[in-house]
Amino acid sequence: MNSEWLKWEVSFSDGTFLSQFDEIGFETTFKAVQENIDKVSVFKLVGDGNSYSVNLSKGSISINNTIINFFEDYKEHNFRLIFFKRRGLQLYTTSIETDYYLGFQVIIEEKNIKKILRITKTHNYLVDES
Repeated sequence: MNSEWLKWEVSFSDGTFLSQFDEIGFETTFKAVQENIDKVSVFKLVGDGNSYSVNLSKGSISINNTIINFFEDYKEHNFRLIFFKRRGLQLYTTSIETDYYLGFQVIIEEKNIKKILRITKTHNYLVDES
């Protein structure tokens, strides 16, 4: 059973778009995103009627189109994508669950700031590593 319940979509700064799966269901590997990581403008996870995105142009995170802004002055900053998954076996069952982590990292005045959204099937958590 596939425990992955969210799929990614990417908008690039040149106006192009890439989806994890194309119209006929062919999967694009994440390597295609990594090869163009400097051009990523918005990275989005969608599934189960929900959407989660990080805007690397503005340093914001969105949950179902509700935007969480972290910076008033974002124009001079270089926001970098954070995206990874963790799979876990639920104890005493055969259920494998996937948690997704989506956010950005930026250095401001020599301070490393990370804003990460942990997405589970039942809850969302903001992991603030500032």
